[in-house]
This record gives sequence, structure tokens and C-alpha cells, in this order.
Amino acid sequence: MPRISPRILKSVANIDRRLPYLLFECSGNISDAKQELSWIKNELQDANLINRACWLRYNRVPLQYILKTQPFGPLDLLVRPGVLIPRWETEEWCMDLIAKLPEKARQGQFKVLDLCSGSGCIALAIAHTRTEYIVKSVDLSPKAIALLKDNVRKVGLQNTNVQCIQADILRHSEHIYSKDKFNLITCNPPYIPSNNFVKECTTSVKLYEPRLALVADLEFYDNLLQYWIPRTESFVYEVGDMKQCQHVINGLSHNTSWKTGIKYDSNDKPRCVYGYLANPESTIDYVKIFDSFST
Repeated sequence: MPRISPRILKSVANIDRRLPYLLFECSGNISDAKQELSWIKNELQDANLINRACWLRYNRVPLQYILKTQPFGPLDLLVRPGVLIPRWETEEWCMDLIAKLPEKARQGQFKVLDLCSGSGCIALAIAHTRTEYIVKSVDLSPKAIALLKDNVRKVGLQNTNVQCIQADILRHSEHIYSKDKFNLITCNPPYIPSNNFVKECTTSVKLYEPRLALVADLEFYDNLLQYWIPRTESFVYEVGDMKQCQHVINGLSHNTSWKTGIKYDSNDKPRCVYGYLANPESTIDYVKIFDSFST
């Protein structure tokens, strides 16, 4: 935990006696601690629940697990321990991508597959804003699939073209929706190399979020190249570094049918590697979608 002087702890306790418990996880930033306390009060209201929430934060429990929800684009999604919390970086590129996707499609004529779906944030944001699309999602974790199904109901998509299954894409890709071809595959895979996990992740993440959803290197990008490229006309995969982007781009460099690129986030870090068929079987204008997505 950061070193915070007794003088500062006393001063914030005079504002609200619960603020010192939040100050440590907020790295000593008083404004951030006040904001967290405001969110906790608004969501929980009951004094005992608020006190308990502040104690949990002092013990590094992620705020989203305490409040049990996380905004993502137009949605307010359920979150639970054992399932990765949606990040702003994912929300940023996902909502940017959605803004570029065709608003109208014949019913069932635009098929999306979301791999490593977790809470379902990407799949459900697409399904919510593009109601004529077929959206299918896959995750290995039974906890993630249970949460995803609950989020489908929470955001009112239970009677739409949203499907989800539990499966291991690294072992059984050839059997997953095996008869389908997709217009778009999205994926936020585990991408933190195991030797970087300790130094790159906060204590809160290491203690409470699922390592299964965080730690890997190139396995899921190899899986894309081996199994999914023949079954899709475009893809967007989140990445953790430039090496992972280049791995995918180099893997497709021999295939002149594919155009590839890198999308940077608002912190100017490589955040996605994407690709699309220059001459797809469908009439979708992928050049238009991805030329604007990359900027």
C-alpha cells in the first residue's frame, strides 16, 4: 500500500471517517477516494453496507465486485468475482467499432462471434445497438457463461439473436459453431505473459480477478490464425503489446486476401489488431468500416 501520512489520514477522516479506508486503494488521491465513496453511497445507501464496502476496498476488493455492476457503453452490466471486470480500454474500442458497423442488415445476415466473452460486454453491446445481427459468444469459464446469461436477461436481450456456449477455443475450435461463417469475430483474450503478471497487474487484480482471463501470450492469436481466419470476413482482437499485433500481422502477410492494421487507444497504446478480407463473399464494405475504425 502507498505510504500516507497520519496528517492526511486525519484530515480526510474529518471529512468522512470512511475515507481513509478508500484512500489506500486510490493511491492517496483524495479526489478519487471521495468519488468512490460517493458511488458507494449512491449504490448501497444503507450505512452498514457502506461501511462494509469501505472495509472491502481497504482489503483491495475491486469496487465493481462490491457494487456488482459496471457501465459499458449504453449498458449497465452485472459483474461478479471469478469473471473479469470490463475495462475502459475495451469499452473504448468496442463502442468505436460499433459506430462503424452497418446500422441496417437483413435479419440474420450479419453474424458476429465473440470469443473469450467473459461478462458478455462486447457481444451484448453489439447486440443491443445492432438488433438485427446474430451474435454468438463463447467462454471457457462456467462462471462467465452464467454471468453472461444473466446479463442477457438484465439488458433485455433474452428474446433476440444472442447465443452463448461454454467451450475451450484452444482445444475445440473446430467444433464450435462449426457450420457457421462469420462477418466479424471479436475477442478480448488473455494476453499478459506469465512473467509480466506480477509486475504489470495491481495487487487488487492479482488477488481477486481470474488469472484464467488474464494470463497468456500468443496462444489465442495463433488460434485466430489457425482456426478462425478461414471462417470470418473480419476480426478485431484486443492486445497487450505491439509484439502481439505484429504476430498476427506477420501471420497473415503471405495472404494477399487480407488487410490488417493496428488500433491505438486514447493513451496512444496499441490496443487492437484487426483484419478484413479485401474481396469478401458478402456485400459488406469492410474497407469503409476499418479505415475509419483505425483513426
